[in-house]
Amino acid sequence: MDFTPTISQTRFCKHLTCITLTVILFFLMLTGCSENFSSSVGKFTNQVGGLFAIKKLVDQQLTEGESGIHIQNGRTITISLVNTAYNEDTFENRKSLAINTAQLVSDHINYKPEYKSVHDIVVTFVRHEKKFLIVDYTQTFDIFSFEVSELKQDSSTRGVKI
Repeated sequence: MDFTPTISQTRFCKHLTCITLTVILFFLMLTGCSENFSSSVGKFTNQVGGLFAIKKLVDQQLTEGESGIHIQNGRTITISLVNTAYNEDTFENRKSLAINTAQLVSDHINYKPEYKSVHDIVVTFVRHEKKFLIVDYTQTFDIFSFEVSELKQDSSTRGVKI
């Protein structure tokens, strides 16, 4: 006797499998791993929300161009200043702006528990162009890295217009 399941039996098995997996995941979240999982999700959500706030602060300071921000492994925040007039400026002016930007970011993340693992803030100056509709051209002018613990308020570098 050959048994071939009908379409309704196949669908029932798929639904039963989905229900079983959902119940298993639910019970896993109720057990000990739920605390770690929910705290990780909460930390991630807070970090992403904070990155949007930092980007908004940096963008408010820009007179032209745009900024990009990302966090790597929860330890390094990178701010990319893209297509700004500083790309054509002197190294000293870019360095001064990088210090100011890093200090702005450091001030924003200071004492926030979701950023306690951040060790470095990196500021890059980048030119980005799209050529021939399919080619992305990117040129990095300078990269400045700062340890969060070493960033201090310094009046000579504060107030530099981005």
